[in-house]
Amino acid sequence: MTPAKLSYFWERLANLARRVAWMTSLSGNPLTALRLVLGIRKDIFAPQVIPVASGKIVFRGVDEQALKEVLIDLEYAFLEDALRDVTSPHVLDVGAHIGTFAIWLLGVNPRARIVSVEADPETYKLIERNAMSSRDLGLSWNTIHAAASMRDGDIVFLSDSGPSMSHRIEANGTVAVQTTSLTTLLDQTASQGRKIDLMKVDIEGSEEDFLCAMPEILAHVQALVIELHPSLCNTERVCSHLVRYFDEIIEVGGRTSSKPLLYCRRSSNWSAV
Repeated sequence: MTPAKLSYFWERLANLARRVAWMTSLSGNPLTALRLVLGIRKDIFAPQVIPVASGKIVFRGVDEQALKEVLIDLEYAFLEDALRDVTSPHVLDVGAHIGTFAIWLLGVNPRARIVSVEADPETYKLIERNAMSSRDLGLSWNTIHAAASMRDGDIVFLSDSGPSMSHRIEANGTVAVQTTSLTTLLDQTASQGRKIDLMKVDIEGSEEDFLCAMPEILAHVQALVIELHPSLCNTERVCSHLVRYFDEIIEVGGRTSSKPLLYCRRSSNWSAV
């Protein structure tokens, strides 16, 4: 074997070992983790299943990075103290992908009441399977198949090229999806006039349409985590509304992604201007 081929062999072996190691921390079994990694190598689009405390996680190889970022690297760990002791936090997860954020949150606070919104129809099938698994255990997690936008009932087109986490609404998209608005989602998430304790938004550039159509609705959201996509929309316009409705805005550091992630909170004695 030539030195180049030998180097490639060891690199592949090291990569396999790393993937098995972090999947073992989810599954609790190295043999299960090895089976998952080999299954992904065989078919990157085939559903795989990891048994966990909150049910089962169904994912594809193309979703592997989302699992690692949220459940292993703990991208949202900064929210843990704020959510752990809330009696029954109402949470709206917009752009939920396969549901890794909800899975993480239910591990932190099993009493959370979560509504997840996902536009991609194939990804939505997986998040609904994950949510159903949690509901079977008595947890409160519901899903909505729609694209978050400025109003209800429009038909937009989703591009399904590239990584599964970055599928987005585009003019040349090929997958038709119906839209839903923030007002409607608020009504479906909160109950009896209660505010949303936390809203997470990661919708690949649609955040401007979604939040800026009726920004006054943000007065009903106690805290917001939003990933901004400066190359895809006017994020300065988005931020101009955020500063009106939240008196503390922190950019979360230490991320693998270069896109800004903002954590917006409102003090109990502060009101919008």
